[in-house]
Amino acid sequence: MREVLLMNWKRELQLNDIEPEQVLEFTCKTCASVYLQRASELQKQNELRFLWLDEVEKSAKCRQRQCYGNIKIAMSHDSKDSGFVAGLA
Repeated sequence: MREVLLMNWKRELQLNDIEPEQVLEFTCKTCASVYLQRASELQKQNELRFLWLDEVEKSAKCRQRQCYGNIKIAMSHDSKDSGFVAGLA
């Protein structure tokens, strides 16, 4: 049986590639707790610095007391800076 590797943005980005000001959103898959963390805080940790984001996601655990569930990472962005304008001018 062949394992199929799917590519996604988390496999294409290393933690070190992200701007230090970028905010990452961590959501627990077990208790749905959410917390935000700047990339710079994670980049200071030598063991995480050169990991791909999917590897960071696999190693992260929920911070809630006695939960320690698996985490889903998402890039947080300021909606004022981006938007979709339909149609052509």
